[in-house]
Amino acid sequence: MFRPRFPRSMSVPVFHLLKGLLLLAALALVLGGAPFFPQRKSEAIQAPKMSLDMVTSGNTYDSATNSMSVGGIDNCLTSQVGNNAQHNHTAHLVIQNVEDLVGWQARMNYDGGRMRPSGVNFSPFADTGTGQNISFVNLPLDGTVHRDLTTASNIPAQAAGPQTALIGATYNGTQTFPVSPDTPAKSPPDDTSYSAPSGGVLAAVNLQVLAGQVGVPSLYIDLADGNPNAPGSNVVVFTSSGSTTLNLAQSDLGDGFHGEGVPCLSLGPVPPLPTTPPPPAGDSKSATSSQNGNVTVFGPQQVNVSNLPQASGASNSGGTVEENSPLSPGPSQPGPVDPRANAVDNFSSPPGISAARFEGMDNNDNSAVIGFRPHPPDPQLAVGPNHVEEMVNEVGRIYTRTGGTVRTFSLQAFFAVPGNGDPNDPTNFRASDPKILYDARSRRWFASYVSKRVLSVGEGRLHLAVSGSDDPTGTWSVYYVSFLHQVPDYAGLGLTNDKVTVSANLFDIDGQTTSCPFTFCYEQTIVFDKANLLTAVGLPVRTDRFSVRPVHSLSSVNDQYLVTRADTPTTNFCNPALASTLTLIRITGTPGAGNVTEASAAPLPILPQTQPSKFLEQPGTSNSDLTIDCRILEAVWLNGPTGPSLWASATTGCFHDPAVDIQLRSCAHLIQVDTGTNTVSQDIVFGYPFADYVFPAIRMDMSGDLFVSFSRFTGNDFPGGLFYPEARIAGRRASDPLNAMDGSTGARSGDTTYCVHCNRWGDYMGAALDPNFPECVWVVGEYSKNIATSQYDANWGTYIAPTSYGGGGACLDSDTDGWSDAAEAIIGTNPLDNCALNSSDAANPADFNNDTFFDISDVSTVTGHFGQRVPPASARYDIAGSFDSAFPDGFIDITDVTKVTGRFGQRCT
Repeated sequence: MFRPRFPRSMSVPVFHLLKGLLLLAALALVLGGAPFFPQRKSEAIQAPKMSLDMVTSGNTYDSATNSMSVGGIDNCLTSQVGNNAQHNHTAHLVIQNVEDLVGWQARMNYDGGRMRPSGVNFSPFADTGTGQNISFVNLPLDGTVHRDLTTASNIPAQAAGPQTALIGATYNGTQTFPVSPDTPAKSPPDDTSYSAPSGGVLAAVNLQVLAGQVGVPSLYIDLADGNPNAPGSNVVVFTSSGSTTLNLAQSDLGDGFHGEGVPCLSLGPVPPLPTTPPPPAGDSKSATSSQNGNVTVFGPQQVNVSNLPQASGASNSGGTVEENSPLSPGPSQPGPVDPRANAVDNFSSPPGISAARFEGMDNNDNSAVIGFRPHPPDPQLAVGPNHVEEMVNEVGRIYTRTGGTVRTFSLQAFFAVPGNGDPNDPTNFRASDPKILYDARSRRWFASYVSKRVLSVGEGRLHLAVSGSDDPTGTWSVYYVSFLHQVPDYAGLGLTNDKVTVSANLFDIDGQTTSCPFTFCYEQTIVFDKANLLTAVGLPVRTDRFSVRPVHSLSSVNDQYLVTRADTPTTNFCNPALASTLTLIRITGTPGAGNVTEASAAPLPILPQTQPSKFLEQPGTSNSDLTIDCRILEAVWLNGPTGPSLWASATTGCFHDPAVDIQLRSCAHLIQVDTGTNTVSQDIVFGYPFADYVFPAIRMDMSGDLFVSFSRFTGNDFPGGLFYPEARIAGRRASDPLNAMDGSTGARSGDTTYCVHCNRWGDYMGAALDPNFPECVWVVGEYSKNIATSQYDANWGTYIAPTSYGGGGACLDSDTDGWSDAAEAIIGTNPLDNCALNSSDAANPADFNNDTFFDISDVSTVTGHFGQRVPPASARYDIAGSFDSAFPDGFIDITDVTKVTGRFGQRCT
C-alpha cells in the first residue's frame, strides 16, 4: 500500500466513551459474575480485511431483520464538481472475512493540510426495534438488545503536513462466541440473531477536506499497519481460551482516496519486487492420484481422540523394529570443503528454561501402546492454548500445559491408517514421519503422516489431519492422498493464511515405476486449500530436488515459502558441487481459486552444507555409525521487528580449529534468509570441538529471537567430561551480532549408551511457539534413556521444555490470571496472586483500583490513557501485548481496553 512516512509521536488526544452500562450490570448479576464460554461448533479460517469504503451508498442496515450488507468497496471517491471551500465527506470503515470479532483499531496516516479524519461515528446505524445505535461490532442481539460499545480515539488537532490518528472500539461485557459477530457466517452459525454475509461497517469516519484542494486527484487516508507509527491496525477476536489480537498486515488494509473536481487516482498498491524466474520444470511424471494439477484427496474421516484406545497395558518386552529409514536416492559424498564452525558454543547466556518442563515419551510408551519398540522416535511437538501434543513414530500423547497426561494413543488409529501396524504382516500399512503444528490464526491443529504397504502392487499414502477446534482431544478430520507403486517419504508440513503445504520424496516400492525401480523417483509438493482440504493441487514433480521443506509461517502471509539444498539426487545425493546453494521457492495462489503457481525459485549462496559425520561418539564405546545426511530439516518464517525472514536448519559436516580437533564433526547449520530481498542475511555453523551437534529443530518467538533444540554426542576425549547422548537448547537474540550464537544449556542429560546395534538416532526433532505467551518457545529433545531390557532395544527418551529469553517466568502463569509471571513483573502486579486483598494490593492487572471488581472505573481508567506511550504513561495501564508479544507492548491501545471490557461485570476471587 501507499506508505508516506509520518512522525511517531501523536498529538492532542480526544477520548470518547459510550456508557449506558446498566443493562450489563444486570446481566452480570444474572450470570452471578461468572464468565460464560459456550462450546464452539466450528471455527473458520481467519483472514480479516479492513478497508475504507469511500462510496457508502451500497452499505445498508435493515432493522427489521437485523441484517447488515456491504456492497462493492470503492476506495476512490471522485467529486465531479470541485469544492474549493473546506467541506466534509463520509467514508465507512469496513471489515470482511473475520469471525468472533470483539474489538478493533485502525491506524490512519494522512496529510493534515489536505484531508483528515475529523470525527468518528462508531454506531452509524439505528435499530428502530431496540432503539439502539449499532455497528458491526455489536450487531448480534444479546437476548433482546445489542451490547453497548466502549470506543476510543486519538485524533490530533489539524495541522499541515504528515499526521497520524488511532481509533478503536470494542463491545462491553462477557465475551462469548454468539455475541462476537462473524462475516460471513460460520457453518453452522453460532448465532442467528443477525446477518452480515458480505462484510460489516465498523464506523463512519468524517473526512474533512481542507480548503483549496480542487484539482488534487489523490487526497488520501492511509489505513496502516504499525510501521512507522505503532501500534497499527488490528482486530481482537474471541477464542475458546480468551481474546486474541490479530495484527493486520499492510496487504490486509485498504486505503481511501479522493479526487476533488478531477478523476480520483489511487496511489497503491506498490508493485511487488521482481523475482528470479523458476528453473526448468524437470520430470513431468507424477503419482497416479497426484497428477500435476488437481489432486484426488480421500476423506474426511472423523476421528475423536477421546474415543481412541489408550495403552493396552501389554508387557514392555516387545521387539525392536527400525522405522522406515530416511530413504536415500543413492550414495552421498563428503563435501570438497567442509565448513569451519563460525559459532563455537561458549555455554553462556543460553535461553532460560521454565520450571514447567517435563519428561516426554520414551520407547516403553511404544511398547505399551503398539506392542513393539520402533526407533528412532522423530519427536514432534505442538502447543495450543490449553494443551501440549507430542508425536513420535507410532504414538501420540496429549498433555496439559503442566505435563499431566491427558491421552495416549496409536498414530495408526489416529490417522485411520489401515491395519494394526504389525511389522511382520505384509498386508498392513507401516507408518512413520509424524509432523504436527498448532496454527494460532485459525486456532486449529494440523498433522501429517506417511504410510506404505509393500505387496505385488505397492501403495503409499500421505495422511493429513486437522482438528475441529483448538481442543486436540476432540474430533479431527482425517484425509489422505494415495500413490500407487510409490511411497511419500520424509514429508514436510507448512502453513500460511490460506494454504496447507506438504512436500515429500517419492520412492518406488514395488519395481513397477519404470524410470526409477526401487529407488528415488522425484519430489512433489502438494498445496491444499486451507479452507477446504479436499481441494488440492500437485505442483510439477522435480527430479532435481530432494527433501523440499515447506516453511511454517508464524505471522500473517499468503505466500508459501519452501527451501531445499540444491542437489542432483538421481545421480549424486549430497552432490558436493551444489553444497553451497540453498534454493528459496515461493508459491502463490490457492487451489480453490485455481491459480496455484511456483512464482519464483531463487538460488542463494550459503556456506557448504555437506555430509555430516556419521560416526557419533559415545562414552565407553566405539563410534556409532548413525544414519545422517545433508538434507534441510525444517524452516520457519516470521514478519518480525526487523522485517520478513525465515530460518532454516540442517546438520552439516564441519571442522574446528585444527590445533584443537582435526576430526570431521557434525554441526548445526542455521541459515537466515531475508524474504523481502531474497538474500542470505546470516549463515551460522554452530558446534564444539570433540562433539557432534545433530538434528537441530528451530523456532522463533514473536520478537525474532531464535531457539534451537538439538542432541549432542561426545566421546571419551571430550574435555568437559563423559556425557551420554543428551538433549540441549541454544539460541540467539534478534539483537545479537550477525552470525553469533549464545551458548547452549542442557535440557536433559543422557543416562546410558544408546543401542549399540541401532544405526538410527532420528530424522528430526521439534519446537513450537506458545500461542498464549509468544515470547515463549517449547522444544522437544531426544536423549539416551536407561529403559532397555536388551542390548537390541533402543535407549531413547524425549524431554519437553518451555524456554524464553524473557526468563522462565515468560512461560509461567503461577496465579492463572491470564498474564505470565514475567508480564506481571513489567506491569507491576503480583504474579502469585490473582485478586486484591486491599486497595493497595496490586494483584490482577485488569483491576486497576484493586477492588476485586472489573467495572466502569477500570474501563474508564484505561480509556483515559488511550493512545499514550509507556513511558511516560505508567506501565500499570499497559496490560496487553499484541499478537506479536507475550509482554506489554509499550502502548495503551485497543488491546488493553479489550482486556478490561472482556471482564466487565465480573469479580476475581
